[in-house]
Amino acid sequence: MKTIIYKGDRILWFFLATIFLMFAIKIANAQTGATDVLKIKITGNGYSDETFIRFKQGATLNFEGDKDAWKMFSMNQDVPMIFTKIDGYAVSLNTFPPLDKKVKMDLFTKIKTAGNYSLETKIISPFSDSVKIFLVDELSNEVYNIRTDSIINVNLFGDSGSTARFQLYFLTPSRY
Repeated sequence: MKTIIYKGDRILWFFLATIFLMFAIKIANAQTGATDVLKIKITGNGYSDETFIRFKQGATLNFEGDKDAWKMFSMNQDVPMIFTKIDGYAVSLNTFPPLDKKVKMDLFTKIKTAGNYSLETKIISPFSDSVKIFLVDELSNEVYNIRTDSIINVNLFGDSGSTARFQLYFLTPSRY
């Protein structure tokens, strides 16, 4: 017997996976004291996707199954995707050691349909007020302050996700 997965089933699956990931982050933060979590959501074509960056005691720069999560890509080509990478592999949850120095990371998008998209940033668990967070659009050279620019509208072109369109900077007071 052939099993057919309908578009609605995939949307429900991605919705449930997102809810599970957010719930897992909240539990892990409560258990481990992680305090710095940033969510970035991309929206376009009637769809959205999210990625999370956090800083946590005991984390390393390598992939760790109990702290990071691989990116699951939609089969629907209309869904815009956003992610970071660890050792060249796409991740939806990227956990770094505690923020005590400048951290720069690539932020990737994977889209099939060129057009206008919005990036919405939300600080889920508060960073210290002294930490500055910037998003740099590598194509337009626009610099956005994440603390004041929570919704960023950008024009994106078809992209396979192999080249970073954006750079994220986390700066501590000694690195201004």
